[in-house]
Amino acid sequence: MVYNVNPDRMAVEVGHSSMELTTAFEVEGFTVQGKVRGHAGASVLVNGEVRATSGHDGAFTIAKMKPGVYEFEVMAGNV
Repeated sequence: MVYNVNPDRMAVEVGHSSMELTTAFEVEGFTVQGKVRGHAGASVLVNGEVRATSGHDGAFTIAKMKPGVYEFEVMAGNV
């Protein structure tokens, strides 16, 4: 699981004194990554909505998921 944080990066300069970050980091959600074995181009649905399509190796990524209960479904030519 990968958490989506905003901002995703911040430039800082490290010196000999303390520093306070004025921008708050917020978790915007998390990322789900998976693989549909043997199926490139499969649709990955979350609660009935297409959220990703598997790549040539069957891998897919769905970003910015919020905490909750989900139903995942895969639709492919012969699944």
